[in-house]
Amino acid sequence: MATKLLELEDVHTYYGDSHVIQGLSIYVNKGEAVSILGRNGVGKTTTLRTIAGLTPLRRGTVRIGGKDTGHWPTHRIVKETHVAYVPAERNVFPGLSVKENLKIGEQPPMNGSSGSRWTLDMVYEYFPILKERHLQDGSTLSGGEQQMLVIGRALMGNPEIMLLDEPSQGLAPIVVAKVAEIVKQLCALHGLTLVVVEQNFRVSYKLAQRHYLMDLKGQIKRSLTNEEWAANEDIVKKHLSIDDGCVEKKDSECRQVPAPSEAPSGAAPGGPGAVSK
Repeated sequence: MATKLLELEDVHTYYGDSHVIQGLSIYVNKGEAVSILGRNGVGKTTTLRTIAGLTPLRRGTVRIGGKDTGHWPTHRIVKETHVAYVPAERNVFPGLSVKENLKIGEQPPMNGSSGSRWTLDMVYEYFPILKERHLQDGSTLSGGEQQMLVIGRALMGNPEIMLLDEPSQGLAPIVVAKVAEIVKQLCALHGLTLVVVEQNFRVSYKLAQRHYLMDLKGQIKRSLTNEEWAANEDIVKKHLSIDDGCVEKKDSECRQVPAPSEAPSGAAPGGPGAVSK
C-alpha cells in the first residue's frame, strides 16, 4: 500500500488580505512524481511556497512524513523533513562559484533514509557541465546551466521531496527537453518524490505520473493519471484553454517533448551523464 509522504488538507493561504488558496486538498505518495497544472495566477507557485513554509497557511493542515509542518519556519522544514524548493527564479548566488553554490545547499541525509548521500561527484555525474565550470561565478552561467545548478544544489541537501517550480521557464526548447530527461532519471533511479508546477503541459506529462488540474483560488477540478490523460488529451487542453495542442508561440518547445501518446514509460534511457547541457 502506498505511503503518503505529503498531505495538504483544506489549506487556506493569504497574501496580506488576498485569499489566494481556498481549501486546497492534495496528497503525494512516497516516491511519486506529481504535477500541478493550471493557468497563470491560480495558485500553483503559492502551493509550493506554502509547503516550504515561505507563505504560511492561515488554516488547514500540511503534513510531511506524518509531521504537521504547516506552521513551521522554512529552515525547520528543510532540516527536519528534507524538502528542497527549486524556485522559478533560480536564485543563484552571485559572487559564488558553481562549486560554492552547490556546497551551500549541503546537509546530511535524514535519519533512517535508505538513499545514498548526495555528493559533489554525484551531482557532477548528472550535470558534467557543472564540473567543467566549477570555478566559474554561478550567476554567469546560461539559463539552462543555472537551472542545472539549482537542481544540483537542491540534491546536495539530500531531499526526500523536491518542489520544482516552472523548470522550463525562459529556457530554449532543447534545454527544456534535456533538463526534463535528467529530472525523470533522478526520480526513477533514486526514488525522489517530486511535485512539479509547469505550464508546459508536455513537460508535466513527461515528468509526472499523476496530475492535479488547478483552477482559481487553488481549487482542484480533478486529478488524473498518465493513462487517463493519454486516453483523453482534451481534458488537459480544455483545462488550460489550449485549442491546438500547444501554447501559442511555444510550438517549437512543445515539439521537443513527446506528446502523451508518444511519451516513453519507465526510466529514461542512457546513463546519468548522457545529458551534459
